[in-house]
Amino acid sequence: MLRAVGFSDADFARPQVGIASTWADLTPCNMHIDVLARAAAAGTDAAGGKSVLFNTITVSDGIRWARPACAIRWCRAR
Repeated sequence: MLRAVGFSDADFARPQVGIASTWADLTPCNMHIDVLARAAAAGTDAAGGKSVLFNTITVSDGIRWARPACAIRWCRAR
């Protein structure tokens, strides 16, 4: 399976480093995260590791503040 996504025989002898990314084009606050994740992956590879980039859930302030409990707390704080 890993060979199918680009692993070479030599990659299996290198430490594998998972890099979680919250990138998504769903929200503006996460649209640039792929650039940061790819830079982290490039640094990992350059240092002798094998980067394994994967996505995880995207959370934005818009989603977080839409919850009624958060909105109530925010209104009280103002």
